[in-house]
Amino acid sequence: MDLKALSRDELEREVVRLRALGTEAEADTAEGAMLRAQARYRALFEAIDDGFCIIGFIDGPEGPMSDYVHVEANSGYERHTGIPDIVGKRLREIEPANADIWLELYGGVLRTGRAVRFEQEFKAVGRFIEVSATRIEPESLCQVAVLFRDVTARKLAEAALRESESRARYNIQRVQLAMAAGAIIGTWFWDVPSDRFTVDEGFAEAFGFDPQKGRSGFEPRPSGARHAGGDETVSL
Repeated sequence: MDLKALSRDELEREVVRLRALGTEAEADTAEGAMLRAQARYRALFEAIDDGFCIIGFIDGPEGPMSDYVHVEANSGYERHTGIPDIVGKRLREIEPANADIWLELYGGVLRTGRAVRFEQEFKAVGRFIEVSATRIEPESLCQVAVLFRDVTARKLAEAALRESESRARYNIQRVQLAMAAGAIIGTWFWDVPSDRFTVDEGFAEAFGFDPQKGRSGFEPRPSGARHAGGDETVSL
């Protein structure tokens, strides 16, 4: 199987499958099969560019299954979160203020066996991550496989676009209100690539331009400048 030909979802499914095979082989003490499955598993584990980890639910001071520990993680975990040496660390160590949010999300996967996809802010590191999570079988392991990627740049770009669109709508409303109140004499439009201006009739009349030229467009020139043909251009 060519690892590079596998999609993100296929890699995740194969890692989970091989981990289960490795667990079964170890239980059956089939050393050769276990070693082969583990080697394949580790190769796939690191082949995933995204962050990947396996979390195991544990009991804590807050009650049964009230925390989880990072059992395994690939090198992508640190790339996408900025957290080094995550294996062995508990959720409540790294995200105590928002632990219940993550426990509810991943706990649902563990309880139901249904895979989920979502986007969530990882407040401890100030990043947004896109997550898919799958239960590791058998359920008695109390483990969930988590594949994720840092999507902070996209989320910030989306927020900036929403802000820009909001400002544009506000400015349009202001112009419309001003026009309705008669506060605007006229309007003009500058086509930057062609460096030509067009103006409406109100603008042309207010500033003494030829309305026909205003509609067809003209090139702005300093006052008194002339074309090679001798025709004086309109100046602003």
